Amino acid sequence: MRSTEMLHAEDSLARAGALLRHTAYPFVPIVHEGALLGAVSEASFAAALAEGESLVNPCLRALMVPPTISPRASGAEALRRLVDDPHSALLVVDDEQRVYGVISASDLTDDNHRAPTPHQIGGMATPFGVYLTTGSVSGGVPQWALISVGAMLFTIFVLTDQLSVSLADSLGDPVLSGYAITWLPVILFLATIRLLPLSGTHAAEHMVVHAIERGEELRPEIVKRMPRVHPRCGTNLAVGASIFLGLFNWEWVADQEIRLLVALLATFILYRPLGSMVQLLITTRPPNDRQIESGIRAGKELLARYRTAHGPQPTPFTRILHSGMLHVMAGSLMTYAVFHLMGMFLGWPPI
Repeated sequence: MRSTEMLHAEDSLARAGALLRHTAYPFVPIVHEGALLGAVSEASFAAALAEGESLVNPCLRALMVPPTISPRASGAEALRRLVDDPHSALLVVDDEQRVYGVISASDLTDDNHRAPTPHQIGGMATPFGVYLTTGSVSGGVPQWALISVGAMLFTIFVLTDQLSVSLADSLGDPVLSGYAITWLPVILFLATIRLLPLSGTHAAEHMVVHAIERGEELRPEIVKRMPRVHPRCGTNLAVGASIFLGLFNWEWVADQEIRLLVALLATFILYRPLGSMVQLLITTRPPNDRQIESGIRAGKELLARYRTAHGPQPTPFTRILHSGMLHVMAGSLMTYAVFHLMGMFLGWPPI
């Protein structure tokens, strides 16, 4: 039930029209000394004007009998009345004809959507589940899991790069070997990402973020309907950087200023649509139930902390720290150090 503005018997039709324009309901109640006399609806207002009533005349000239319901009635009874009544709303009136408010079908749902939610959320998929953050609070897997992302990505990079070198050396043809060295690491790296469970967790992260930012309840049947592609995904930035560096470093024209201009323009135009395509085809895939549940747990934990958090707005450093990028870099550096030390002891070529 929600409160509603009310007309008094002495109010004019002009005031009735003004309230009708601004109310969310199909009628405005008219009261006298606290008791309900009736209501003005769009239909009764139009009928009064059609009969020649002046806007300065009392609003009682547009009186209609509104549908009412007792404040003691159940939600099921209110729903039955709303289905049968053409006005799509009911006045809540007690036995003494005092108006409590107005109720519509949307008022019979839960009130969770009115709780404060962050406008924008960042996140990351990890081998251990979903991580989400607002920049000041976070939810989901602990931050050490973010370090594992850097370690895993660097390991995949090293292994696919070494495999590409071996395959290129086996080709024998210098031209084919050159193409293989250039493109095989990228192809193998992306294929590995697509095949790993991480891509499903990545999709679950996006879908939960979409649900929260749209004000939806975090239920599996709702989250599963959300898109896998998100406009703020880091994939878009990686694609944009690849477009820019590829066009700028490719000496298709000698003038660097022309290459710079074309690279900037192409990046601005293409990074979002190509990034969305890469998300859809490579860096995400339909998540399974376990991955969806991981995302929902992270989302609920994030919202619980956000709604109880108090304090100043996060500083840029705090946002960077919560983003997880420093943890990913730390994981990559630690893994590089491990590979470097192993190479020193085992005689491997430097990475």
